[in-house]
Amino acid sequence: MEKEIKKLMQISAIITSILSITALISFLYVLKIYPASNRRIIVYMIAGVSVSLLLIWGVSLELSRAYRSGKAKGFSIYILEAGISILLPLYIYLTGLLSGDKDDIRRLYININNIAVRHNIQKNPPSKILMLLPGCMQNKDCSCKITDDMGNCRRCGGCRIGEAANLVERCAIRAIVVKGGTAARNTAKEFKPDFILAVACERELLSGMADVGRIPVMGVINQRPNGYCTNTTVDMLQLKEILTELEEKESELRCTKQGVKRDVKVQNNY
Repeated sequence: MEKEIKKLMQISAIITSILSITALISFLYVLKIYPASNRRIIVYMIAGVSVSLLLIWGVSLELSRAYRSGKAKGFSIYILEAGISILLPLYIYLTGLLSGDKDDIRRLYININNIAVRHNIQKNPPSKILMLLPGCMQNKDCSCKITDDMGNCRRCGGCRIGEAANLVERCAIRAIVVKGGTAARNTAKEFKPDFILAVACERELLSGMADVGRIPVMGVINQRPNGYCTNTTVDMLQLKEILTELEEKESELRCTKQGVKRDVKVQNNY
């Protein structure tokens, strides 16, 4: 966790340095070409740069706090959403320009996104859930064609697909094993869920989150003991916790609605 936060602060410092140097050069240029009576533009520039720096560090610190605590409350959720929409994509792009490891910032992005999604579904629990699993989770030596139907899995224990299939049956949700981003997008477009739980590597998760538009997505980063795209696995406990939380929220909402209906009926009787 500290690795991702350290990278976040490093990129924040780099952007701050670039912005400050650019501003300083601009100030010197303005001083040179404008007469003293018109130099009020410098005041506006200083104010603009100062506000920008405050926003960058304010959002970065809130992202760091939320990443450590795993929680967001009140106004902080808007700060996190601003970070997800503007700051973190910029940080990922800048990390690529500097030939750094984008996955550090991607992991932070996915974690912050999950916090924001978890907060937003408190009031509107989803009822039509789609789970997307990567084809690389299947044992490479397995002959079952599970991308068409997870029910074809023999559940031999050679990979985690069998455990996922059992979990899907228990929770009564739709789950598809997909071979790539295009298949995942087509599945989401066809099924039209109001919530997606996706398992993939950092790059594929971010790409998928961008492609599905406004559909809330919670991402679970896969585990890669054999490297990318070969016999990957996933923390099944994390999947179970997310689905259990969704079930509980939906149950609470259903009970609340039923309670309201009963109250209305009682009032009507009087």
